[in-house]
Amino acid sequence: MDTSSYTLQDFFGRGNIAGTRLEELQAEESISELKTRFHEESGKGEWTPVWKSIIEHVDELLGIRLSDIMVRAWKKFEDLSKYRDVERYPPDQLFIAPLMEHCIRSKHQPKIEIEGGRLFKKTIPFDISLQFVLKGFTLEIQDGKIRKIHTGECSGSGMVQCMKVTLLEKESCNIPLPGSIDLGEGIPIEAM
Repeated sequence: MDTSSYTLQDFFGRGNIAGTRLEELQAEESISELKTRFHEESGKGEWTPVWKSIIEHVDELLGIRLSDIMVRAWKKFEDLSKYRDVERYPPDQLFIAPLMEHCIRSKHQPKIEIEGGRLFKKTIPFDISLQFVLKGFTLEIQDGKIRKIHTGECSGSGMVQCMKVTLLEKESCNIPLPGSIDLGEGIPIEAM
């Protein structure tokens, strides 16, 4: 596995959605209504391929990179906003910013939309909640941008729910990360 592009699919386990509480989800009122409406509107349309397609797309919803989650939190971190000051931190110089042990909590609410032509449209909402504990990380900052992450130890836990049915759950575990993650041109730090 390429740990520099470690995603939530890797964290929860690729393809693990198939072994979850899908029958319970399919019994949820909203999904049952969708299934009934699909049968009514499509005549002899078969529901099974539609349901399989929905399940396959759930795994795609987990394509979020862990490094993107971390950087999104750090670029809003008040202690890093000082690096935007070009007089104190000239753009042509590289600065190393060690981070104390900290926790990043992240919530995501992706959705899948099902359409039956002009006959019906239904949104299936998902809730992803995550918590990561990071120790020994440092950032390379230049020109007010985070350019590189030097990783330390990372552990995390999380849950994927759909209509209050827990589909995936991961207890605290260590996450394999590379020694560094290059962010190319960098991610701008936001002003506070």
